Amino acid sequence: MISAFAALIAASAFAQTTASLTGQVTTDGKPLPGVTVTISSPNLQGSRTAVTGDNGGYQFSGLPPGDYKVTFELSGMGAVTRRARLELSQTARADADLKVAGVAEAITVTAAAPTVLETPQVASTFTSKQMEALPVARTPFAAALLSPGVSANTFSTNQFVISGSPGYDNLVMVNGVVVTENVRSQAQNLFIEDAVQETTTLTGAISAEYGRFTGGVVNSITKSGGNVFSGSIRDSLTNPAWTKLTPLSTQTKPVDHTDNV
Repeated sequence: MISAFAALIAASAFAQTTASLTGQVTTDGKPLPGVTVTISSPNLQGSRTAVTGDNGGYQFSGLPPGDYKVTFELSGMGAVTRRARLELSQTARADADLKVAGVAEAITVTAAAPTVLETPQVASTFTSKQMEALPVARTPFAAALLSPGVSANTFSTNQFVISGSPGYDNLVMVNGVVVTENVRSQAQNLFIEDAVQETTTLTGAISAEYGRFTGGVVNSITKSGGNVFSGSIRDSLTNPAWTKLTPLSTQTKPVDHTDNV
């Protein structure tokens, strides 16, 4: 019983830091089984493959969020390549319709069409690149405040009002770990801005897997290894010449004294 409960908790925490991809492959509108679906991404180590079932469907779970290339291949059919954007704690969908191949035929879709989401959650996601391009702080708190329905009009710092719910009704997480303290539910600064990959703010129709909240959820994940070598360096510079001081008068003024009777 204890081991089953621990496994359930681990699965829930894993789902809170990953994304999923699903879809269906057809030919002339009919399900097409046996199609090899291959996905790759700069955020994914190596690539993953799946084969469509009798209904032409496929499913990938536990994927790191990011931009993906999805390739559909079957002998005798023209290969199709799609692009999909997977966001934190959500399920994206990428479908394909394969045609009988003529002479070495392949279809590649390069347009960045919006990815269809299968999850009903109302969510806003901001990546680290988007935050760097905006004149705001690069913290998960700043990303949450960019989301509709979120306000910082609270009595304490590092709190949010999400869809009308006060700070103690909301949940702030980093890599699936709750970072809000237990007294006033203030979010702690347990992160480095450069390490945050993206922040998702859930404001409605939220899955019960998160628990311990009745308002909204702010969920951030940090960067991890992938197919592309990358890194960052950070430095803070200051110079007294950049600060202009207001000169103080050295003349002593007499103190006015009035007796009130």
